[in-house]
Amino acid sequence: MSFTDDEDLRDVIREAENPGKTQKKILSVERRRKFLEAARMLSDPNCSLREYIDAIREIEPQEDSKEFRDAVRLWHKLHAGD
Repeated sequence: MSFTDDEDLRDVIREAENPGKTQKKILSVERRRKFLEAARMLSDPNCSLREYIDAIREIEPQEDSKEFRDAVRLWHKLHAGD
């Protein structure tokens, strides 16, 4: 079982134990996972800009947003000279 499978299992157990959990909480957990994945990609020297942008689009689909542009700028800053 992979790390994400373990996380998914824990989420299902938490949901079963707390059936009143709102959809908003579930979405925030999913968003957090996407942010962690994007952060992992930033630290990976083999991660291409295209792969990173695809991951960022799952968090912020609006390419003209400040958050999206800042995320791409950060990739360029950390991968300069690659």
